[in-house]
Formats: sequence, C-alpha cells, structure tokens
Amino acid sequence: MEKEKVKFCYLAEELKITEIEGIKVIDFYNDIDLMVSAQKKALKKISQFLDIEESGLLFCKGHVKGAEVMGCEISQPEDNEPFIRKGVINDISEVENYEVCPPDQNPIVLDLLKKAKQFYEITGIKDTIMYEGPFTIACFVRGQSNFMLDLIDNPDLCKELIRKINNSAIEWKKYHDDELGIENPEAIGLVDDSIVNVSPQIFNDMILPELIRWYDSFNFPKRHFHCCGNISNILESLSRLNIAQYDMFGEMIATSKMRNYFPGIFISKALDFRIIRDKPEETIKSYIDSECKEGCVHGNFGLCMEGIRGVSLERARIVRDCIADFNGGEVPSFEKIDGI
Repeated sequence: MEKEKVKFCYLAEELKITEIEGIKVIDFYNDIDLMVSAQKKALKKISQFLDIEESGLLFCKGHVKGAEVMGCEISQPEDNEPFIRKGVINDISEVENYEVCPPDQNPIVLDLLKKAKQFYEITGIKDTIMYEGPFTIACFVRGQSNFMLDLIDNPDLCKELIRKINNSAIEWKKYHDDELGIENPEAIGLVDDSIVNVSPQIFNDMILPELIRWYDSFNFPKRHFHCCGNISNILESLSRLNIAQYDMFGEMIATSKMRNYFPGIFISKALDFRIIRDKPEETIKSYIDSECKEGCVHGNFGLCMEGIRGVSLERARIVRDCIADFNGGEVPSFEKIDGI
C-alpha cells in the first residue's frame, strides 16, 4: 500500500516575522500596513528558502487579546508579545458582580475591529479571529494560581465566571463577524491551552460544556481546536467536540494515541523546537523520520515547525528536506487558519 504524504507547516508568527524583517513587535501590531508588508516580505523569504508554498497572511492580535477584552490590564513591550499585567477579580466572590463591557461599547473590541477592517481593505481577507477559550481567559481574569485554588474551594463561582466569559466571547464574535460582513465562513477556531492544568472531573463538569456551547453558537461547517499541552487524560472528553481538525497537538502525545480519539480528521503535530534548535543534524533527521512514519499510517496528518526566535531557517530546512525525502520529493503544505 502506498504511504500517505505528510503535510508541513512552517508557523511564522509575529516574533519570527519581526525578527526576519528587523522591526519591533509593538509596531507590527499597531501599524496594519506594516503588519501586512512585513508578512509579505518575510513569508516570501521563508517560502523561497524552504522551497514550500507561500502561506496566507494572518491578522495577528497577541495571545492575551481575549483577556484584555474581558477587562485585564495588558502590558505591551516594544519587542515582545503582550502579557497580562493585572487581572480583574481580586477575590472569587467578586464574580457575582463581574460584567464585561458589551462589544459595541468596548474600546478594545472597537479598536480591534477597526484594525481588522484595515487589514481587509489591504488584503481582501476578512478575519474571523482565533479565540482563546473561556477557561484560559478565566485564569487570566482571576490570576492562574488563585483560580486553581478557587476551583477546589469555590467551584460554583468558578463555573459562573467561565460561563460569563463564554457569554461575552460569543457575543463579541457575533458582533465582530456581523460588523465585518463575514458570510458563510468555512471554519471556526478555538484555543484553550490552560485546560491541561485540571483533572478530567473538573474539565468535564466546568469546561467541556462551555466549549461545546461555544461551537454550537455558530453555524460553521468545520470546527478547529488547539491545545498544545499534555491532554492525555482528557482526550476522550475532547473527542466530543466534533471537530474537523485538531491543530498542532503537543509533542508529548503520540500520534497513534491521538488517532484513537480523533479518527478520520486532520491532525497536526507541533515539533519539539528544542530538538530542531539544539540537536545534531542526524538526531533531527531521525526524529522527523520517526514522526513521519507514525503519522502517515492513516493519512490526514501534518507536522508543524514553529518559527521560534533564534531557530535559523537553515535548521528548518533540515526538517523540510526530511519530510520531502519521506514523501518522495513533495512537501504539501497546510496553514494555520488564523493569527494569534
């Protein structure tokens, strides 16, 4: 039987793009013309150097934009991603009075929408936003360490916070898509990395119903999901999301195990960038060959190499050539569906 080809994604987001183009991250976020022009130049260089299909442009917003919309105080360094300076809720009892500013009055939402419209005017791409999941945002709003303790001491209030955040996120997305004139979208994405920190019981009781409610609130034919941590203990629960694509699961989970819970869908694995960055070429080749062999068994599989600062394109070329050798010369590409 002919083996299935392994697809490849070189994931170049703002830190790598700004490194390649020698610009500051803060300027990349705030100047949409620069965001587009820098991406075009960087993606062309990457495509030519790696001899792969040039990927599409992404509207990038930063990992913590959802938390900022929900009221968190954000700090934006000149040359790095934004981070949360301060949450909103100092004590879990404050959840009862916690309300998020409606999207049509929320200055963060309105600024983001203005930039999304500028991005569309330049590129013709209507951004649908890759949203952070309600549990991850709840951790930001309360403070992650505090929220983990609250899950045990005050589970009902924690559940209420997750519900309120999900309500606001759903309302935000509907407002954003309506204002941008998005019609008949193909896919919807969600990323909820913090779910790796809870037990299956807490996940099933508090988080899974809200993830399902998120997807069910939109009539999108394809559901994408991402969590890059070790989700081994909640794979069965996650399989209930009825997704079409699992984007870039973590390197600590075997592909064969993922297949057991997500049969027939497209799954992609994030490569361990430390191996690509630090190990000898022969070790990298052995690692990539092993991942290709495990992933190709049932097809619909891709390997993603994240463009990390300091990991040269020369090192990425080793990965690309290993996949080409495995495929017999061809390197079909897949893309991340949205910016961060």
